[in-house]
Amino acid sequence: MPEESPLIKSLRAAVDAAPDDVPLRLHLAQLLLEAGLTQDAISQVAAALQREPGNAEAQALIARAVAPPVTAPATAPAPAAPATPPAPAPAAPTPA
Repeated sequence: MPEESPLIKSLRAAVDAAPDDVPLRLHLAQLLLEAGLTQDAISQVAAALQREPGNAEAQALIARAVAPPVTAPATAPAPAAPATPPAPAPAAPTPA
């Protein structure tokens, strides 16, 4: 397991001291998810949802945490834009 950042360590201590602080817990979960600590993030979001089942931020975060990673094809190039011929120039007025 990678070394936790000082911020994550500090937020873990803060959540331990204030377990009912849902925004704080969700902030910790967000940082855990960004650090690749998905299971820890899911645990924190689950605890937040126990306290506030309708919390939209928590629901979105848990959905992101359990979603499979999206990977782009390694060798597929982006499609090129279709070539369009230039528009014809406006006709010059004829001398009278």
